[in-house]
Amino acid sequence: TTGSWRSANDDRVLFGSDAAWNAYQNNHWINFDDLTMQDSFFNSHNVTATGGNDRTTARMSVGYYGNKAHYKEGKSERYTLRANIDHKVHDWITTGMVTQLTHNVRHNSPYQGLTSDVSNRVGSGIELGQAYDSNGNVNRYPLGDSDYINPLVNGTYDYSKVNERQGTNIMANGYINLTPIAGLSLRTSLSANFEFERTGKY
Repeated sequence: TTGSWRSANDDRVLFGSDAAWNAYQNNHWINFDDLTMQDSFFNSHNVTATGGNDRTTARMSVGYYGNKAHYKEGKSERYTLRANIDHKVHDWITTGMVTQLTHNVRHNSPYQGLTSDVSNRVGSGIELGQAYDSNGNVNRYPLGDSDYINPLVNGTYDYSKVNERQGTNIMANGYINLTPIAGLSLRTSLSANFEFERTGKY
């Protein structure tokens, strides 16, 4: 458009299509940040139980952590289970075990990163056009078939996008502690760690 614009009468040359020009004249703007983002918050809960006697002590805890992401339909959850037991076999022999299971589920928002695509086009998360038609349905092409695809289609039924990741971690650590004489302590331990992960994208 260099050299093509001389006055307000030449404003049309600043737009790539008649549809974009008409949307501008009709003040049809879409703020994709407002349409795809949400307030983010988290919640955390833990319950612990302990017990035992003069020779054995045990402790068990369960926990939950949930996080609602900045983008709509995005969230992550974590479930934990932990158990500890210590037992005094003899005055100089102590043994015990710690086990923990953690399960994570993460739902990535279908909108995450899409507003940045819009930002790369126009310098912000705002674009010309109409996000929805008169019936409230998502416009696949906010400016008509000749222009950009509405990033909101990724959240609709016909164009749904799922990106889910699940993972489970199991950890076990056992030990034996020997104190044969005063001032001398010997300890041996054995640890095992297992991880399972699954990712689904479609």
